[in-house]
Amino acid sequence: GSNDHTGMAETVFYPSFEFPARVGAAVFECCQQSGRSCPELLFGLDDLFAAYRRVPSSQPRFTVVAVYDFSIDEVVYHDLYGMNFGLRSAPVQFSRVPELIVCIARCLLAVPVDHYVDDYMVVDIAGAGLWSGAGGERTWWPSSGQWSLDQLHNIIGFRLEPKKRKHGASVNEGLGVTCDLSLFQSQSVISFSPTSRRVDEILAALRSAQSRQRLSPHEAQALLGRLSWLLGASYAASGRAATLPLVSRAARRDRASELHGSEDAWLPSLSRMVRFFHAYFAALPPLRFDFNVMHRKKVAIYTDASFSHRAGGLGVVVYDSQSGAAWWCSLRVPSWLCACLEDRKTQIHHFEMLAILCAVVTFGDLLRDRRVLFFCDSTTAMSAAVHGTGRSADMCAMANALHLEFARLQCRPWFEWVPSKANPADIPSRQEGHHPLYDDIEARPWVGGLRVPTREMLRSDTLDWAFPFRQ
Repeated sequence: GSNDHTGMAETVFYPSFEFPARVGAAVFECCQQSGRSCPELLFGLDDLFAAYRRVPSSQPRFTVVAVYDFSIDEVVYHDLYGMNFGLRSAPVQFSRVPELIVCIARCLLAVPVDHYVDDYMVVDIAGAGLWSGAGGERTWWPSSGQWSLDQLHNIIGFRLEPKKRKHGASVNEGLGVTCDLSLFQSQSVISFSPTSRRVDEILAALRSAQSRQRLSPHEAQALLGRLSWLLGASYAASGRAATLPLVSRAARRDRASELHGSEDAWLPSLSRMVRFFHAYFAALPPLRFDFNVMHRKKVAIYTDASFSHRAGGLGVVVYDSQSGAAWWCSLRVPSWLCACLEDRKTQIHHFEMLAILCAVVTFGDLLRDRRVLFFCDSTTAMSAAVHGTGRSADMCAMANALHLEFARLQCRPWFEWVPSKANPADIPSRQEGHHPLYDDIEARPWVGGLRVPTREMLRSDTLDWAFPFRQ
């Protein structure tokens, strides 16, 4: 009952596997300013020895273990030195130790380092290695940063675990993701991809649950956490929408108990999700950070939608700041497209999301390898576009299609909210034809008009449509 009576005044913020890319961006910028070429970078990982068991607890009443000893026929009590796993406050309290060490290593030793709970990530420059020790005990350290971190821990009294150390290398695996720095010196590129072992483990767990035809909420929560981490290595937020069946099962919001009499029952939506991820991970390209590409100026896209009497209109205004050209286009939502959406009183939020997707499908060639700034006046659609997922199956399908298109085009999207009265796309969404505003911004109609996604993209009961990665 201790967790129920524990109040939390703070939380912890952990870095993602993209930490080496953040360091790479800073190194690239420094080299550009100084006129030097980029150095070869190394990525290493370390782990605290015994972690929680090295941190004494200040509340002994939570650290006493009672064991019944049958040989003497009585209970034997033992003090457990260290923080208890499962104690709600333990991660926050424990993280203060590596957080302090990271601050010391950064400020006093100039080591680019961060930590994920008790795991350390160190980025270093190749050629800065050293020998440590004396006589036959000397050890070669490819990364002087890792050596400094190890010495710092020895001084403080929290030793690192040598058996878990991964010495600095241009390609290394950490937390289920492969970090590749081998092209940074020659091409200023850093890439990430899920390890095949971690992908196989997750797919095997999904297949096992499918063969048993059962998936408990606890299992769904565990799989969701592992999948969410791996999907961070995908481009934009592609694939996240496909986890909706797991989200619903973990939160006990699906209808399994009503229809099958059990909250663990396997549903068709889960089978479709398994098929999706089998195809997705087989086609997923590495997540690349190219620091040397001088991107052209941004493309600004305004989108809007109108809805009345089960019908609606979509409007898009596009401005290319590189060429100075602007276009507008509009569309009355076809009846077959409306039929793809779930029946509800209003479809305005889903039409707003549809307008964003149609804009990307229509102007795809213009957006390739570009930074794209989207303006939308619907916070619901904007949230789904940013996170790559939504609460309903049809919103998820559109969000997933949108981010798969982002991956295919390798564009860099950014979304901002705009008041409706400041949104020029409001005009084409309500009427087709010319408007004086288009003369003011020198916009012309887009040849061919607004294109719509395929039926497979918008089917609310599946997400396993053909992947643009393979084109």
